[in-house]
Amino acid sequence: MPMNGSANDALQISTFYGMLFNVLWILFFIVFFTSLMVWFFRWISFAAEEESDSQQSRRAALTAESSKESSGRAVLWWGLAAFWLLDAVLQAQPLMVTSVFVHEVLLPAAKDQPQWLRAMMNWGIEIWEQNPITYNLITVVLQAVIGSLMVFGRRNRLGTVGLCLGAGWSLVLWVFGEGMGGLWSGGMSFMSGAPGSAFLYLVCTVMLLLPKNMWQNGQIQRRLRQCFAGFWLLMAILQSLPSAGFWQPGGLTTLFGNASSMPQPQFLAKPIELLAMLTFHFPVLWNGVCVGIMLVLSYGFWKNIDSLWLMIVTGIWLLFAWWMGQDFGVLGGLGTDPNSAPVLALLLVAGKWGIKQATNRKSTRAILSITNRQLGHR
Repeated sequence: MPMNGSANDALQISTFYGMLFNVLWILFFIVFFTSLMVWFFRWISFAAEEESDSQQSRRAALTAESSKESSGRAVLWWGLAAFWLLDAVLQAQPLMVTSVFVHEVLLPAAKDQPQWLRAMMNWGIEIWEQNPITYNLITVVLQAVIGSLMVFGRRNRLGTVGLCLGAGWSLVLWVFGEGMGGLWSGGMSFMSGAPGSAFLYLVCTVMLLLPKNMWQNGQIQRRLRQCFAGFWLLMAILQSLPSAGFWQPGGLTTLFGNASSMPQPQFLAKPIELLAMLTFHFPVLWNGVCVGIMLVLSYGFWKNIDSLWLMIVTGIWLLFAWWMGQDFGVLGGLGTDPNSAPVLALLLVAGKWGIKQATNRKSTRAILSITNRQLGHR
């Protein structure tokens, strides 16, 4: 039986890559010839008639408008597009079309969910198992399309189409792939990736769909700080609940043990194994440290402490969780995304850059206003 299963998996992998190769070629020729035709007709139109003054002024206005875009929004846009493209590459790994993906990723995510959510996830798993090659191919192509639309459509409506597709697909992944980030299963912890990277993708998408002037005046960045404060407070509360089991020897130890058991280089696994051993012997101390750090971060963001140290501490904490608890998200051949810590880091950087730019813009306007008033008095 193992030999038959192995041969079947090898056949599925071979079939999947053959179909993926053909689809990529088809998409390449569609994009290539479409771009060629668009360029040709634009060249014909420009050669046929000179731009009028109104067209030139409209083009200048668009250029000026694009130059005013918040740097935070630009960082978030390119970062989210890169994540979608990376997810497409990860989803194209060989094990994704085998039974290993179902038994090691999908079924464990549905295991401890409430009945209503487990029924939904099991229904999705049954559909996936009927034809994993086709459904995985659709997933790879869809995620690549979302990322590509964002890359090539940032200045036009294609980018908005990509964002809308990404929002819907993020919701599907969060429910059927991540079990709503373990929100209803108990034992939810930021260290293991809560509330789920797909949910954070959805948050990023909603922020990018909001009006640009909300980025330019710093409104989104200020709300993002408040959201970070609430997020760290919620994660600290969930981490401290007795029912979560993290105060007991087996709580954090199991979490870190699962991360260390993933296929990875020894120099990455050894520190996680050491931490798993320490949390087994001193669970109260280590869980108290985790809760305390998140409470401090929540206080810092709520008080709007605009300090480089707050950013550094948050970055170190995100890196620690990404390594020790989330195992970098992409290792082992079954990772579908880099997990939640990098997405939170992206939001952190976008908020920091955006609020600085908005503050500088306000300061410039204030200086110009004062100067104009002084000149008026003269």
